[in-house]
Amino acid sequence: MRYIFNFPDIGEGLDEGTIAEWYVQKGQKIEAGEPIVNMETDKVVTDIPSPK
Repeated sequence: MRYIFNFPDIGEGLDEGTIAEWYVQKGQKIEAGEPIVNMETDKVVTDIPSPK
């Protein structure tokens, strides 16, 4: 199954980043809101949760 994840509004006018680390493996079951990926920008490092 494929999902599109929107980059969260983290201020500073940032709208793109780099995937630093995936927390889940292909086929792994996850709960809604569970962090699934770590994103980095020039100014911020943040976790992106699974869709609810």
